[in-house]
Amino acid sequence: MVGFAAFGRNPDYGEIWIARYMIAADHQRRGLVPAGLRALIRLLRNTRGCSAIYLDVRSDNVAAVGLYENAGFFDTGKTQGKNSIYRADLEGGQGSWGTGRG
Repeated sequence: MVGFAAFGRNPDYGEIWIARYMIAADHQRRGLVPAGLRALIRLLRNTRGCSAIYLDVRSDNVAAVGLYENAGFFDTGKTQGKNSIYRADLEGGQGSWGTGRG
């Protein structure tokens, strides 16, 4: 297996969350990490019709924070446990990789 992603809709608020996104260590540094995230964002945008995607990440995970920020996610200033909550706005469900707060 090269990687794994888990996502779903928050039943209380209806938001789409990426719960897990992982690429096996021996497949990293080949461009698969950002390519897989781009594909996941497209999948969620096209099949879930979401206007935003949420995830949480440890703020000391510099590589993950950089990946998500490059993908247009930004720190909402909220936390979930010890993790920071990030959001990518997809402009009415039609945004794309790197749209930022758009």
